[in-house]
Amino acid sequence: MKVAAGHQQPGRTVATWPAAMGATRDTGVIPVLKRLMLMLAPVTMAVGPTAGAAAAQPPAQGTLAWVQVSVATVWINPTSPRPLDGPALRDPARIEQWLGSMTVLGRLGLNGRVDTQMLYGRKVVVLSQRGKWSRVEIPSQTGDHFPNGVIGWVPSAQLSTTPAPDPGRAVIVSVPSTWLYASSNGAVGGPRFLLSYDTELPELSVAHGYVIVGLPGGGEGALSSAAVARVHTTAVTGGAIVAQARLFLGLPYLWGGTSGFGYDCSGLVYSVFARYGV
Repeated sequence: MKVAAGHQQPGRTVATWPAAMGATRDTGVIPVLKRLMLMLAPVTMAVGPTAGAAAAQPPAQGTLAWVQVSVATVWINPTSPRPLDGPALRDPARIEQWLGSMTVLGRLGLNGRVDTQMLYGRKVVVLSQRGKWSRVEIPSQTGDHFPNGVIGWVPSAQLSTTPAPDPGRAVIVSVPSTWLYASSNGAVGGPRFLLSYDTELPELSVAHGYVIVGLPGGGEGALSSAAVARVHTTAVTGGAIVAQARLFLGLPYLWGGTSGFGYDCSGLVYSVFARYGV
């Protein structure tokens, strides 16, 4: 594993576990369970981004874009989402509503539909568009089959072509989830939506128990100072990594999950190491 430069984190290996563990991602899921997931996957009609999503100009092919929802789910193709996945396709994404209403069978049915997820502010390269969808490459998530980054589809409305301002320092969410608050000129307003553990945003200033952060798409927001930490740049102990993983004991498994709202096996490993810039 390598240490991130600046405040950009290295890639999540979705095709394999970290090399030090010496096992592929496929060995992290019991084969019998995988067969069960395929057998029980609901047969449903595909659904696209909802009409309520923001009607923004889609990013052009070959451009950079940044995730502007709390968690963007990356689908294998635009026909992968089912009607029950509608809340995950919105802007803002309604991740809690989506997961809260999903049965065990619904979660099993994500196998073969979802590749991974991306957190708010994460950078992608737009490869192509199809209707209201963008095919993207994720440089921060690499693997054996994706040396330059995982490739998949996300609703174009969940992306912005405007990056957050970068003052050269950043904070990272260090609790399972926390509210992003509205902010203007350093004055903190009401809550907007929940952000996940491991969400990294540029720090603009500090004000009365809050960190003012830059946002993708422009503007600023505020996070509770108690919910964030400075991006880690020094060595970290195994005990610290284990302590972070324990924050998520009891959290239901989510195929392709990389957020504090739900993880899969490699997603959890990726996230807790990324918390310390590894």
